Amino acid sequence: MAGDESSRQALRRRLDEVLGREHALTLMDQLSGAGAATTGDILALEERMDSKMDARFIAFEERMDSKMDARFIAFEERMDGKLETLEGRMDSKLAALEERMDSKLAALEERMSLRDEALEHRLTATFRNELITQTRTFFLGMVGSITTVATLAFAAARLI
Repeated sequence: MAGDESSRQALRRRLDEVLGREHALTLMDQLSGAGAATTGDILALEERMDSKMDARFIAFEERMDSKMDARFIAFEERMDGKLETLEGRMDSKLAALEERMDSKLAALEERMSLRDEALEHRLTATFRNELITQTRTFFLGMVGSITTVATLAFAAARLI
């Protein structure tokens, strides 16, 4: 429906006839032609509002993304620092443990070496004693055998 001035004048005349001049003026003042929004105006406003809202949401998302990124970066840096500290502590603890284990292993090796040496000396002494005992027994057996043979030889020589 066109809102031109001639149709407004025709409406005013008809309102004068139906309602009277005073009521027609009041009603026409309420229906002013200037600034009345049309469907096109409302659709254009909706598009402008949508684009403004979209721009605001995009700006809000970007701000939130940058803030979240900054917080994640700060958190990651803190965690990296804590991990480095923890790694340093673990390295020093492991080095101390390794040093203690090395010293205990060296002491154990020394004790085992001393035990091996003592065992070797005991075995050597035992073998020596056994060898001496066997040599004496063999020597005495040989002396006895030689004496027996000599006695038999003298006895046989006397008999002949």
